[in-house]
Amino acid sequence: MLLAASSLDNNTVELLDPPAESEIGENITFEEYGSAQNNEILNPKTKIFEKIAESFGINKEGVATFKDIPFKTSKGVVTVRTLKEGTIR
Repeated sequence: MLLAASSLDNNTVELLDPPAESEIGENITFEEYGSAQNNEILNPKTKIFEKIAESFGINKEGVATFKDIPFKTSKGVVTVRTLKEGTIR
C-alpha cells in the first residue's frame, strides 16, 4: 500500500519515506500494538482501514504516526522528506 502525507493546508503532498535499508513489503509496526498476520484480509464493507487512518498523522519531526506512535520498520521510523505536521491519506 502506498501512503502520502499532506500539509495541514493541503497545498503540499509527499509520499511516506521508509528507511532506505527496509525490505520491500516489510510490515509497519507500532509499539504498544500487535501486528496483523500477512494472510489476514480486511472486509472492505467494515471500513476498518478508513477508521484507523483517521488517527494517522505527521508530527513536528516529520515522522509518520498512528495516535502519536511512530510508524516503524525493522530499520527505523518512517518519515516524510520536508513536511512537519500534517495528515496521512
